Amino acid sequence: MTFLPVSFDNVDVLEVGVNGPGDANRLFVVTGVAIINFKGPINDWNRDAVSFLVPQKGTGNPAPLDIGQFRDSVCITFPATIDSSTHAPVGWGIDSVDTLPDGEANLRLTARVAVLNPGGHFIRMGFQLDFVHFSVRNRRLAGAGSTPYVALNRDRGEKPMSEKSIRPTDADAR
Repeated sequence: MTFLPVSFDNVDVLEVGVNGPGDANRLFVVTGVAIINFKGPINDWNRDAVSFLVPQKGTGNPAPLDIGQFRDSVCITFPATIDSSTHAPVGWGIDSVDTLPDGEANLRLTARVAVLNPGGHFIRMGFQLDFVHFSVRNRRLAGAGSTPYVALNRDRGEKPMSEKSIRPTDADAR
């Protein structure tokens, strides 16, 4: 049976303009901690799936992040806080993690978690999710002094940073 986190802590979102793969033009890096409070059963492994919509920046229960037109993602999860309250062997783990689009504008992260014995307590699960998407508007996350990203105009000979030559400056020679 899938369960939801109790809340989130220190969710941060970085949005960067990219040129590919394919038509993708935005890269998001989302990091944070999900408070899951998952405990072990009597003398065995307890396995279940924790699943949630990837949240916006914040703490507590931030709203889901609007992902636009999703293209691809990679994700890693890890035990961030664990506890043991007995002398019996205990263990914690994450068997797998996956991300899939959920509706028109959200991304769902699902991790298969495990805890051994009643003394094992998997309190917090850290995550990092990197995904690309396509956006018809070139925009930046709102903030003081933010300016819109400028799309490359290949007709005028503009190149992405990976294709530009880099020459040392006088400061580099020091």
